[in-house]
Amino acid sequence: MERIYDFVKSQDFEIFGFCKFSNDLVKFETKNKALIPQNAKSIITFLFPYNIDFKGERNVSLYCIGKDYHTIIKDKLDTLCQKLSEKFPQNTFCSFCDVSPIDEVRAAYLSGLGVLGKNSLLINQKYGSYCFIGEIVTDLELTGKSFPLGFCINCGKCSDACFSNALKSTDGEVFFVDTSLCLSFLTQSKKELTQNEKNLIKKGGLVWGCDLCQISCPLNSKAEKSPIKEFFNSLQPKITEESLNSSVKDRAYGYKGKNILKRNLCIIEEKSVNTTDK
Repeated sequence: MERIYDFVKSQDFEIFGFCKFSNDLVKFETKNKALIPQNAKSIITFLFPYNIDFKGERNVSLYCIGKDYHTIIKDKLDTLCQKLSEKFPQNTFCSFCDVSPIDEVRAAYLSGLGVLGKNSLLINQKYGSYCFIGEIVTDLELTGKSFPLGFCINCGKCSDACFSNALKSTDGEVFFVDTSLCLSFLTQSKKELTQNEKNLIKKGGLVWGCDLCQISCPLNSKAEKSPIKEFFNSLQPKITEESLNSSVKDRAYGYKGKNILKRNLCIIEEKSVNTTDK
């Protein structure tokens, strides 16, 4: 394991770890499930910190101010997979990011990369929860460490900040997000919104996403800035009606199309919605 650890480290990946592959980590319904290597044995999990310490005005979530992270991270992981395949020709390596058949947060936790927050996010000691997660699944046997179940400091500030009351718990131990109430999910929803849901979006003030549970977290107060230079390029903190066409081409929210963004923009600006454009 030291051999592959040293090799991955030499490829300029700062935060990563290993955990044993398990079917329990595979999401029940996912289109990429068939891409998991046969006889998969291990997961190499990576964190990609995205905090750029942006302080200006914005109407999108902090994670999508820059260019689409999917492309940035997938390119890095695909390149690494190619190099790993050359170094370990008898083994198979397949990368995933976000659109993944793997429960990424739990895999990252089991890989020792952070603790579990009440807001369902992984919290890293150095970069807080401002991290994207990616992974490489392989049939190479890698021995991961055993970690005790760990959570955040349980201050409750994320729950207090969530005015839609989307953060839930079961017996105070199992934490989850009620997606029917989560503002981030509402801004992405294609369904017909109720008036109450529109009111929540307007109160949140973002055309896409929500950062309240992260900004309120004391473990994020000293989160270090990202060392990944690509996240600092071509920043676009505000969506306008004029920028919609260009925004959907290279931003993380672009896959939903501009109609949802236009709808949310109109809700926030209290304008009538016209989504006849595709």
